[in-house]
Amino acid sequence: MTDKQILAEVYRRLQDFSSSFRREGHLGVNRYDVKDFIEQEWQKADDEEVTKWEGSHGHLSNSWCKKDKKDV
Repeated sequence: MTDKQILAEVYRRLQDFSSSFRREGHLGVNRYDVKDFIEQEWQKADDEEVTKWEGSHGHLSNSWCKKDKKDV
């Protein structure tokens, strides 16, 4: 999820909690649930970036390895 999508989801959840507060007389917002949701989505995005980077930079080409062995 992008930051904009995360923000929209948090807003939606807060609206749902706000509606339940008016109906039931208590606020069901758990700030830790919202915080955990945001951190999980950010971690997913970080993991995807690392995977992309490793995919493009994580392997040495065979030609480079062979050349290095010849120079030794």
